[in-house]
Amino acid sequence: MGNTSFGHESPTRTRKILALAIVKSRQGGLAVLLSFGLANKIKLLLKSHEKIF
Repeated sequence: MGNTSFGHESPTRTRKILALAIVKSRQGGLAVLLSFGLANKIKLLLKSHEKIF
């Protein structure tokens, strides 16, 4: 059951992080690099989820 709750929390959490990254990217170029790093981490997480399911 813990796995299903994680699945429900994860998408909304990543959306909030991406939203913050977009807002910060308008302030400075450093945030753009950080958001790019987050995008790569999200891609890796999605790949690991595909292997689980």
